[in-house]
Amino acid sequence: MGAVRTREQLRDYQQECVDFLSRTPRAAIFATMGSGKSAISLTHIVDMKREFMISRVLVLSTKRIIRMVWPTEPGEWQHTKHISVSPITGTPAERVAALNAPADIHAINFENLEWLVQYYGDDWPFDMLVVDESSAFKSHDSNRFKALIGGKVNGTKTKPTIRYPGVLDKIRRIVLLTGTPSPKGLLDLWAQIYLLDRGARLGRNITAYRNRWFDYNPYTMGWKPKPHAQADIEARISDICRVIESYDGMPEVTYNKVFVDFPPKVRDAYEEFQEEKLLELKDVEITAAHAAALTNKLLQFSNGAVYDDDRNVHHIHDLKLDALEEIIEQACGKSVLVSYAYQHDLARLKKRFPKSVVLDDNPKTERDWNAGKIPLLIGHPKSCGHGLNLQAGGNIIVWFGLTWSLELYLQMNARLARSGQKERVIIHHLLAPGTIDERVLSVLADREVTQSTILANIKALIADRLIHNK
Repeated sequence: MGAVRTREQLRDYQQECVDFLSRTPRAAIFATMGSGKSAISLTHIVDMKREFMISRVLVLSTKRIIRMVWPTEPGEWQHTKHISVSPITGTPAERVAALNAPADIHAINFENLEWLVQYYGDDWPFDMLVVDESSAFKSHDSNRFKALIGGKVNGTKTKPTIRYPGVLDKIRRIVLLTGTPSPKGLLDLWAQIYLLDRGARLGRNITAYRNRWFDYNPYTMGWKPKPHAQADIEARISDICRVIESYDGMPEVTYNKVFVDFPPKVRDAYEEFQEEKLLELKDVEITAAHAAALTNKLLQFSNGAVYDDDRNVHHIHDLKLDALEEIIEQACGKSVLVSYAYQHDLARLKKRFPKSVVLDDNPKTERDWNAGKIPLLIGHPKSCGHGLNLQAGGNIIVWFGLTWSLELYLQMNARLARSGQKERVIIHHLLAPGTIDERVLSVLADREVTQSTILANIKALIADRLIHNK
């Protein structure tokens, strides 16, 4: 973790959004991934708590984000580091314990929202709601939407019919966060805006919304926006929404850490694997060859699979694949460039995402990417060297596996972060906390990747292990 930032280091657009939220009890911030939406929300929460405008805050997001992002984000800022976050996960008993734990913010994943509404019934205690990725509420017919606004959820053979009374009117302040409010079109907006104004701007129900701004096509069985629809809709919701615009010239770049949480068995296996490899080097003079072999093994483990001495692949986990899938879902149709490190990474990526395309030296691949025809492009940093222009095709890079090579790291990032890029570039790093991943990223950030640096890191790992074992 770098130095703790001060409130004065918020970007101008972030502070403007904080001011906007203070004036607008129910509002949406539409901003790209990595643009600092969490910092905006946390600053707003601090302000509201200081002014006694709110008492209990609930954050809704994905399971990984509520476990790995929200609990750590307050510590990044001087003015929010005192904020405590209690993730509501696990068994029902564990969730109840997390709810009862004293905290400034309680955070729950979308899938457990229905359970939470049923648990509290008429005694709903949260007077502020932050929906981190509000496109999860784009469907007006989803159970989670009905749980908030009230409505009937039909039962199945194994589940009874439920009629939710609705908790929306008990929540005084609502903040919606997303970079893709309408991933598949304007129809996706209605349910999200309804959470803010109960239909005052876009219609009291989805039928009214469709009839006013869309035409039905009986041949495609779909709804097409009328010519004036987008401008009209945007004007109607502009008072409760803020959009963080893209940038001209050289793009701004946001570096984002996406943590994957090893479950206990995997964590124990990593520790055992690391100790075994480190102890092999305890009594020898450590050379570059030793360092390369060790770090390769540890990096492979973090990615999810390891080669043995005969080049057989041993699968360990799919946590980074799961995190990548979540990033792709949140991109909502935007193309994503993925950097991999090992051939078994590529094989597992292709298996999980069979429609992905591997970057090669065929000019057509570059043209198709820049034309928006490739949703997921997978490349090795060595295949993404100078002269490859990919900035027209997307603005999101995901480092599935890291490299010690600063040159390769910078070259890969520069494929999108270059002149002509029309949007902020988001560079995600998939990291397993407490593993070699964090050491590599720290070295890359310091711009000091040398053989001596790598050796020093290996020696530090051995020293840490020996101290731990005393």
